[in-house]
Amino acid sequence: MAKIGLDGHDRGVKVLARGLRDAGMEVIYTGLWQTPAAAAKAAIEEDVDVLGASFHSAAHMTLVPVLKNELARQGRPDIPVAIGGIIPHDDVQPMKDAGCDLVFETEVSMATIVSEINALAAKSHERRADCAGNGRLAGWLEALPTGNRAALGQLLTWVENGASSDDVASKLPAVGKAPVIAGFTGAPGVGKSTLIEALGSRLCDRGHKVAVLAVDP
Repeated sequence: MAKIGLDGHDRGVKVLARGLRDAGMEVIYTGLWQTPAAAAKAAIEEDVDVLGASFHSAAHMTLVPVLKNELARQGRPDIPVAIGGIIPHDDVQPMKDAGCDLVFETEVSMATIVSEINALAAKSHERRADCAGNGRLAGWLEALPTGNRAALGQLLTWVENGASSDDVASKLPAVGKAPVIAGFTGAPGVGKSTLIEALGSRLCDRGHKVAVLAVDP
């Protein structure tokens, strides 16, 4: 979920995020003042089921087409988009014509939002279910060595959703030398995240590729 543009009204989207979380969904809120490119990038890297955007400043007519273009430009035009906030009734159909899968007007109940988001997310799950059989997995594997973030996000979901270790070992390509693996642990507040960010930035500056697997209990 994202607040795109200069709109600073975030109470509604935070209430919605809690409601979706309480309904059993994993919710990622990227915060205020996101650009369409940043919102699309986050959605692609997380391989979301649905990308939600909230608008309270009448910017939806301008920014939604830009958001859809960004999803396509970054390789994931298939990610469903749902918008809400203050969307006048007369703008609902134009927004659907612009590519929104769901448009929630102000008076829509939380129960309805949860139900419709669940139904839309289920379609994303169906598309992923047979990724090996429909050739999508092969496409992701082919694109992975190029640093394609859209492919990487979908492969991580494939692994997370129960791919066997044998499948992963046999299908993921071996590229270059064996990686150096380092683990960091410690009490809350000691600076783990700061250290990881600083170390990762310096390694990237020297031309190395870095992956961070963060486990937050």
